[in-house]
Amino acid sequence: MKKNVIALALIIVMLFSLSACGSKDETPAATEAPGQSASVSDLPAATPGAPAVPESGVTTYVSEVNGISFDYDVQYVAMTNQAGNAMIYAGESTDLPFCTVSLIPMTDAEAYLKEMADASEIELGKDLQTKAGDPTKVDFGDRDIYYIYYTYKDKDAGGTVACAYYAENLEDGSVAVYNSTALEDQADVVNGILRLAIETFHIAADGTRQTIINPVTYRTP
Repeated sequence: MKKNVIALALIIVMLFSLSACGSKDETPAATEAPGQSASVSDLPAATPGAPAVPESGVTTYVSEVNGISFDYDVQYVAMTNQAGNAMIYAGESTDLPFCTVSLIPMTDAEAYLKEMADASEIELGKDLQTKAGDPTKVDFGDRDIYYIYYTYKDKDAGGTVACAYYAENLEDGSVAVYNSTALEDQADVVNGILRLAIETFHIAADGTRQTIINPVTYRTP
C-alpha cells in the first residue's frame, strides 16, 4: 500500500517507535502490516507451542511478550508483529483489512489519541478526508476507553481507507490500543473483530489472568 498505519507512539513512547499509516520503509509497528504483502497461510502461529487453532468457531490469542489475550474468529489469522503486538488479518493477504491490539506503557489513553490525531494530519496531508478531531469518551460500563476515527484516500488500496482507534486506560498505568484499518466497505468485518477483541480482552498480572468483560456500545464508521 502507498500508506500503512500512522505512528502509535509517535512522541509518547520512544521505546516502541510505533507508526500507523506510515511508509513501508519503517519497521513494522503495532498497527502496521509487514512491508510486503504475504499470504496469510504462510504466517507463523500467534503463540509458539500453542494448541492448534480449530477449524471453525472462536479461539484465543495469547501473547507471551506482553501478557495480553483476547478472542478472535478462526476464519481470520492472528500473529505477533515485531513490536510484540497482535495483528488480525481478515483477508487473503497481509494487506487490508486488518486489526491490531497493542499494549503501550506509561501513557494516557486520551493524550495518546490526541497525538495520533495530530500525526494523521501531518502524515496524510491532502489525502486526509475526515479528520479525527478530539478523542471521544465511549460508554463501556466502568472501563475508561476513548475513541478516534479518520479516513484518507489511498489510490493503491483502491478507495477510501478508514482508521478507527479505541484506547483504554488500564489499572497498571498502561494503555490498551485497539485499531482497525480497512476500506470503508469492509467496515462490518473489522467492527466485528474489534468488538470481540475488546469484550474478551485480558491482561496477565503477576501470573494471574484478569478478566475484563463489559457490555460495549460501538460506533460504526
